[in-house]
Formats: sequence, structure tokens, C-alpha cells
Amino acid sequence: MLVRELYARPAARLAVYVDDIGRCPTIDFIDELPESEKKKLIRLFQRTCEIGIPNNREKFRKEKGEIYAFKSFQVRVLCFYLPGQSRRTLVLTHALKKKADELKASELDRAAEIRKKVLTAKEE
Repeated sequence: MLVRELYARPAARLAVYVDDIGRCPTIDFIDELPESEKKKLIRLFQRTCEIGIPNNREKFRKEKGEIYAFKSFQVRVLCFYLPGQSRRTLVLTHALKKKADELKASELDRAAEIRKKVLTAKEE
């Protein structure tokens, strides 16, 4: 199973990518954050599921192609929409601390590869 549900509420659902050996890059990253940053991200995720996708580009925005990012200061959680769902379902691919103005192309490529892998597995 490549996706595990994280939150499910009326407005949206969040799931996380799980790699081939059962690790979840997003959860592993968030677990290592200081408690204050961790709480901010969790609140952002919960609010998204309860109310809907944030309209604030400082909290959520399209990065490139089908890849989006939740934003909390320097922390970015990359994600994509899972097609064919009755409710909006976002799959969190991985997270990182952004150190430059732009996200590295390699991080966006990584998220795109995970998206492709998840969608291919879903079709099988």
C-alpha cells in the first residue's frame, strides 16, 4: 500500500505516501521538527480537512504542474490531488525545510515521481 490516510473530515482528506519498505517521509520529517513547528503544521492540516483548502498563498499554493505545497514558515510539505475521489483528497509526498527563495527542482521532481508511482499503483 503506497498511501495511508492521515485525516478525513467533511471538507477534505489527507493521506501520506508510504515507501516500499513502509517508511513515511512526511511523518518522519514532521516528527523531527520542534514541537511548536509540528503543532502549526498539524493545525494547518486539520483546518484544511475541516474547512477546505486554504486560499492564502502563504499557507498553500501550486508549485509546478500537479504539485502543491503546504507552507509554514520555511517548512514545505509537498503534495498532489488524488484524482477520482468524491471529496478532495491530497497525498502528502514528503517535507523539507526551504533554505532558498525557490524550491529545488530536485524536490519538485521527487514529488512528481512519487505522484506517478502512486497513480500507477492505484490503476493496477
